[in-house]
Amino acid sequence: MEKIERVTVSEFAKMAGVSRKTIYKRLVTDLSPYCHQGDSGKVLDIKALELFGVTQGNTKVTERLQEGDSNLTAVLQGANSYNDTVVDVLKEQLNTMQKNLDILHEELKDKNEQIRGLTKALDQQQYLHRVEQQKVMALEIKKEDVAVEERPQELRPSELTPIKKTSKKRPKKGKSSLWFVKNSR
Repeated sequence: MEKIERVTVSEFAKMAGVSRKTIYKRLVTDLSPYCHQGDSGKVLDIKALELFGVTQGNTKVTERLQEGDSNLTAVLQGANSYNDTVVDVLKEQLNTMQKNLDILHEELKDKNEQIRGLTKALDQQQYLHRVEQQKVMALEIKKEDVAVEERPQELRPSELTPIKKTSKKRPKKGKSSLWFVKNSR
């Protein structure tokens, strides 16, 4: 018959890497099958360390841990492979985004050049329009000057001579009955 090694609650807590309080709380649940009354108080079977993931030379526990380690290693390798794939995809997306950004910067640069060219053309057009407007105004002023010179001169009062009206009616008081006509000199 195999001898089962037993330790006190304090020693068990140290081996499991937890506090005594934790051990006492678990004595009523999953540790109860491993708990016995010893000479100096409660003692626990070393096999109970399996519940805490600790091995003490027990071959079954060691085999389970090794099996778990190989599974964990496979999972970690799979996770690393997945992470590498994700990183590669993210790098590719970043490269694509950078290329798109470079293309957009180039298009923006071209559009700015177009705007500068159009602005320059518009400025020139406005300048030519202003010059044309000034020429039209100058021609209108000259045309008005020529029209003024061709107009008959206004008659001055000194050039007018009074003549008598030949009307049969008598003029009313205070109103002149004379018409003024240009002197014929």
